[in-house]
Amino acid sequence: MIFCFLFVLISGQSSTDSTTISASTQSVATTTVAATAASTAAACVDTITDCSKYLAQCSDPNYQTLMYQKCRKTCNLCNACLDSDAKCPQWVKNGFCSNPFYQNIRNECRKSCALCT
Repeated sequence: MIFCFLFVLISGQSSTDSTTISASTQSVATTTVAATAASTAAACVDTITDCSKYLAQCSDPNYQTLMYQKCRKTCNLCNACLDSDAKCPQWVKNGFCSNPFYQNIRNECRKSCALCT
């Protein structure tokens, strides 16, 4: 048996995903992908478990982007018109907002891509 372990460390928290693959006569390719802030950008979820400890930072402009990335649900920022990456202005210049292949960029750069309603 082959054991594959994936360790994800986000803001001092760790979690482990484990996959067991039995050997057989066929070759099987397995890919494990870690969920990140980028891939959960469109979802209204917190990406860390202790967001309630940081409620005061939800309304602090100095922490707005970080809280949008990590504590979107707790801070009630699901429909916020924000960019969650400092590279958004450059990505707009490169045309990523208008290319459907880069949906993750559109999710991270709602303000710069003019996607706010």
